[in-house]
Amino acid sequence: MNLLDIQETLSTALQLDLEQGVAWMNDEYSAKWHKQNPLIADAIRQILDLDAEAAGPLQEYQEIDWDSED
Repeated sequence: MNLLDIQETLSTALQLDLEQGVAWMNDEYSAKWHKQNPLIADAIRQILDLDAEAAGPLQEYQEIDWDSED
C-alpha cells in the first residue's frame, strides 16, 4: 500500500463517517421538530402526499418578477 492508497482510504473513511453523523443529526432534529410542530408537520405531510399521488410536481415553478408593474 502506497501513500496515495492510504490517503484515499482515509478520505473515504472520513467522508462516510461524516455522512453517517450528519444523517443521525438530521434524523434527531427532524423527530424533535415534528414533536414541537405537529400541526405544521402534518400540513407538510399532506402536501407531500398530494404531490406523490399526482406522480409529479403539483405545479411548475414560476419565478416571480418582483420588478414588474403588472
